[in-house]
Amino acid sequence: MGELFGTLGLAWPRLLIYPGGLSALGLAWLLDWALASSKRRQGEANDTGVPTLQTTQAFDARSFVILSAVVTPLLVISLLPLPYAVDFPYSLDLPVTLALLEWPQCLLLWMTWRAEPPNAAIRQRALLEGYALLLLAALALALATGSLRLNDLPRVWPQEASLFDIAPFLGLAGSLGWSIALLPLLELGPFRSEHTRDALGLGCALRALGHVLLATLPWLTPLASQPWLMPLPPLGLALLLGVAARWGHRLALRCWQIGRTIIMATLITLMIWVAATDLLVAA
Repeated sequence: MGELFGTLGLAWPRLLIYPGGLSALGLAWLLDWALASSKRRQGEANDTGVPTLQTTQAFDARSFVILSAVVTPLLVISLLPLPYAVDFPYSLDLPVTLALLEWPQCLLLWMTWRAEPPNAAIRQRALLEGYALLLLAALALALATGSLRLNDLPRVWPQEASLFDIAPFLGLAGSLGWSIALLPLLELGPFRSEHTRDALGLGCALRALGHVLLATLPWLTPLASQPWLMPLPPLGLALLLGVAARWGHRLALRCWQIGRTIIMATLITLMIWVAATDLLVAA
């Protein structure tokens, strides 16, 4: 543990400048602004008589917990294997990454249960929809790379891969599944909710940024020969999420369920194919 903290000290640009620190805070603010729907703005402007998170005793008594909601996703973003970041010898694995990234959401759900139980029940159902697809997509990425390490995600498509190699396609399908899972995870489209999140706003914004960067990591290697194209996947995904935030409420829940079923069936089929191919090669 001491060696880890010592290495973090040597990689201070990651923590303070890029990909964490100032750059992460600025990008999180921009993404949160892009995803802020008109309904959410109206909900924050209108006084409905429902106690918000700012007025609950839980917020006043647990400010250090709210601070942790900022630190945990910021740490994940700081350790992402993004281009031009300072080298870092350690790597988080996917389970730890997801646990740290979802900590603000866990706090928000707990605080909403205390202040607004009906909204918390709706939010819990939406999260279950998203987590089912998210975990399957993460498993697909792990199977495609043969590793749970975060640093291996950009290597989903190796430079020597051929068009007949299924594993890279499984990795890109996992990236697509992760991207689609962001609709319920970030309360977009048919999952838009009324509850407020003002006490944990920054932590939730960093969580959203972390998910966008993680979902697009597998696209970095195919674009490595054209570095100027590498920002396009996260920017494109953020743009699509912004469109979903503005007009996605017109999307029926049934359409989401059909799309989720198709992508989950595709992921399962590709995972079985890759696993069977590995078994035949090993035999």
